[in-house]
Amino acid sequence: MDIIFGYASGTTPPNGPNGTTIPPSGINFSGTPPTAEFGPDGSTDKLGSVYFQQTVRGYSYCVRISNLSGTTNMWKWDGDIDNTSETDWTEVR
Repeated sequence: MDIIFGYASGTTPPNGPNGTTIPPSGINFSGTPPTAEFGPDGSTDKLGSVYFQQTVRGYSYCVRISNLSGTTNMWKWDGDIDNTSETDWTEVR
């Protein structure tokens, strides 16, 4: 199974779970290089997302730090290589 950051050509979710643009790198944190630091209590200094894709079928996932307390959420894109126009994401719990 081939897993990459970001997405492969031809199998691109049209947007992220919150409607934002997915960067080609798959990393949506500020800074150069993009980073996020976590404190001992799990808190973080930045919000952002990391996107992964399984390249054979185009299954895409997003792991998002959604608040400064360090809460993370994981989302799966409802599309794949055969359904590239799909725009919905489902939260994975």
